[in-house]
Amino acid sequence: MESVATCWSGLKHFCQIDYRPEVVNILGCLSDSVHITSGVPQGSVLGPTLFLLFIDINDIEDIVFGTSVRMKLFADDVKLYSSFAYNSHDLQDVCDRLTVWAEEWQLQIAYNKCISHRISDRAGADGNSSYRIDSHVLCWSDETRDLGVIIDNKLNFNCHISAIAHKAHVGASLILRSFVTRDPDVLIRAFVTYVRPILEYCTPVWSPHTVSNINKIESYQRWFTKRIKGLSDMRYPERLAFLGLETLQYEI
Repeated sequence: MESVATCWSGLKHFCQIDYRPEVVNILGCLSDSVHITSGVPQGSVLGPTLFLLFIDINDIEDIVFGTSVRMKLFADDVKLYSSFAYNSHDLQDVCDRLTVWAEEWQLQIAYNKCISHRISDRAGADGNSSYRIDSHVLCWSDETRDLGVIIDNKLNFNCHISAIAHKAHVGASLILRSFVTRDPDVLIRAFVTYVRPILEYCTPVWSPHTVSNINKIESYQRWFTKRIKGLSDMRYPERLAFLGLETLQYEI
């Protein structure tokens, strides 16, 4: 399966509103007003909703009609993907249609954020093929981060598990260094609030099946609970029972 991920860096003429003034208010002090004739404020709550309405009304999904390509939208990101055994021109055709669509609706594509990614169990599957958006050739990516999950060319999540395990270790160490108290209830509440979500996020996608990855994920809860005062001499199952926790393997 091959995919192309694109991102719009800016939006021109999202809506035309003549002489709409905008000011910045900081502690009651107002900046000079500026007349805004198009667009929505960066970081606004309503902005993403208006953007999704804009691209939906303009039928962006029509660019994949009659092809094997499928589309996924998330805010201002678009993922185009297709599954085939050998060669297919559909993905490039849809990229060409996307270029025409973006020009028609005055959207700027962030070419530097666009990549190609291939998932295959065949060695050397990349070949010499490449995809383009407008005149920009897209680079091939061996690992792609999609909504916080790292995906490689063989759907092997070792890199993702290593990344979140390191992040969890940093978070657990920070809790032990930052909290003066050694009250188990306080430390475990902090661990469950700030560290376990890192290890549990999106587990239906990457849930480990190898012993090494299962042990890697579990080791950081094992390490953290052992450093709680009065529990270091207990076995891991005993510490979990005392603290009212389940193993991460059970939760995942």
